[in-house]
Amino acid sequence: MIVRSLKMQQLVLLLASAVAAACTPPAGSPSAAPIPTTTPAATPRLPTPVPTIPKPSEIPGTQDPLGASATLVIRLTSCSDACGPVAGTVILDDGRIIWQDQEGGRVQEAQLTPAGLATVRERIAQIDALGADANYGAELRPGKEPLPRGTTSYRFVVPHNGRIVVVTSGEPADFATERDLWIIPPEMTALAAFAAQLNARWAWLGADAVAVAAHPYAPARYLVTVGLVPGIGVPKEFTTEVDDVHWPFGNPIESVGAAVGTSDDGPPPRCLIVDAKTAAATASAEAAKGGKRDLREWSNTREYGWRRANGFVQVTLRQLLPHQSGSCAELALAAS
Repeated sequence: MIVRSLKMQQLVLLLASAVAAACTPPAGSPSAAPIPTTTPAATPRLPTPVPTIPKPSEIPGTQDPLGASATLVIRLTSCSDACGPVAGTVILDDGRIIWQDQEGGRVQEAQLTPAGLATVRERIAQIDALGADANYGAELRPGKEPLPRGTTSYRFVVPHNGRIVVVTSGEPADFATERDLWIIPPEMTALAAFAAQLNARWAWLGADAVAVAAHPYAPARYLVTVGLVPGIGVPKEFTTEVDDVHWPFGNPIESVGAAVGTSDDGPPPRCLIVDAKTAAATASAEAAKGGKRDLREWSNTREYGWRRANGFVQVTLRQLLPHQSGSCAELALAAS
């Protein structure tokens, strides 16, 4: 930060002044002794203290305290027009299937039988398009002019041969009214059909494929991100001051966790990973000041005034999935 840099420069100048004062005889001191005929040995120079800056990995809360508890089999996320982080539909190697409700944004979980999970693996192996990173979209025919439209995008993440493959695709139904204007690759059709199956959870697998019925997902970890917006004034609607909340992960809010990337026009966001107990304590601290946060939602953001910096702060809690791991900055910068 600029302020921190200025303070460091002031500290350096202060130290330099102190050294100069120590080396200058005070007024009224005795005359210097005669210069000896032999050159004295140089006085050893003491090292200048250097402030220790902790590595991101050493900052409390920036590393995952629990780590992944399962391995990914496949994850599907989708969006139309504007896209943002969503839970999507996730299937793990322990048979768990996790998905986000379309209404309310809450996340559910169920357990597939070994046979149901085996069917999922077989279906993935049958789709050649999931074998390598690729993007399968509709291609406009030369000279054609389509009507403006919003389109659906699918994103598949699947392990394959020891690496993670990411495949994106479109939805052929979006182009049904102008099919003569577009070239729809066969991979796009196959992937859209598989997306429909995954979005239906286990309906395509049969009722016998479910060992444990659907119930609310209870994450063990949450990703906390803090957006800092100084110098623009405190919006009138932000009636709660961020410094008035007793954040269980520490204060001041602009110093928690680690920075997420860099920012040219202000301080970068901060991040940390907390367990479910700390997430619950966070919601309680906010409620004590009139805030309300539903930890059952996949992701939610609350905003507070920041009078010290003449701005405001956004505090987001996002559930982490069992297969996700890494530093908080890596998780914050991930696509979803």
